[in-house]
Amino acid sequence: MMTSCCRPTLPIRTAADLPRCYLPTALSRRCFSQIYDENPKWNFLQFVELKGIKSGERLFRTENRLTGPDSGGSRAFGGELIAQTLMAGFSTLEHSNPLLCNAVYISFLSPGDSTTPIDYRVEKIKDGRSLCNRIIRGEQNGRTLTSALTSFHSLGTQGREVSYKMPNVPKPETLKYHHEEILENMDSGNLSKLRMGHFKFVVYLAKLNVLLIKTCETDKFLFAYTRKMEPHRSMWIRVPKRSMDLSDRPIWNQLQFGIWSDITMASTGIIGIHPGNQGLRVLASLDHGIWFHQEFNLNEWCLYEMYSPVVHGSRVFNQGRLWTQDGALAATVSQESLYRPG
Repeated sequence: MMTSCCRPTLPIRTAADLPRCYLPTALSRRCFSQIYDENPKWNFLQFVELKGIKSGERLFRTENRLTGPDSGGSRAFGGELIAQTLMAGFSTLEHSNPLLCNAVYISFLSPGDSTTPIDYRVEKIKDGRSLCNRIIRGEQNGRTLTSALTSFHSLGTQGREVSYKMPNVPKPETLKYHHEEILENMDSGNLSKLRMGHFKFVVYLAKLNVLLIKTCETDKFLFAYTRKMEPHRSMWIRVPKRSMDLSDRPIWNQLQFGIWSDITMASTGIIGIHPGNQGLRVLASLDHGIWFHQEFNLNEWCLYEMYSPVVHGSRVFNQGRLWTQDGALAATVSQESLYRPG
């Protein structure tokens, strides 16, 4: 839970004014050096770092990309845009109480280039007693890439609680790592050729020690698109603590899940279609929404459940739930993607 050290003292005018445990800004890199190994392969704080580019305006720029030739291509990864959008919103908060994001809805309007800086323009809509709202636009080379509505909520008193029950799936300690499964089957000729970009990305993340994955239904990940399957699958995800310590850092966990919530979501509905030899000419996310219900720690295994209620009109609608290992529903996700066969 968020502790008293997370409470910022007023006045707060810039991201640099916020204490370390309140906002993970990388404006002062030495403040966070103890979190990483001496020679980190991937610096999460550098990845979400935003630099103010106009004094007095809520306009930020990021030049750090996760994607690249080793991770499947030069198109900006949707998850990185989600995390950086959240970071831009957090960087403009001026509130006497600690705030967490309770909801973010982002529309992907144009594909982004991972080799070019992205600017984030933040519009303050409301600063209330317990809720703050922002509209955030991501821009690149004169084009609007994303438009997002974000909501931030202060921690209040607990009322009655109710939620769905966590699905009954194998425990993570009984499963293989996904990147090991991929490497074991790489030369078999059985892997879905349409998923090779995803397979390379998963191995790349494991190689960097950034994200570990264990799938509950191996066939639906390794052999997706080769035959028709029920569009419902789950995987355990975890950020290694030696990569980044997320304990008692709820905002960092929200930023991390913003990235990884997009890693396999778009293709979930496609496994129920079985595109087969047709291939996929287009599979692009149109929008993505996350509702954060309660705090979680991605240093511990969390279950990411994904399913597709409907595919219609060349659009794939997917939903997801993030569960803690003790069965608490931590977040709900929705996404719509454009699908066109080859």
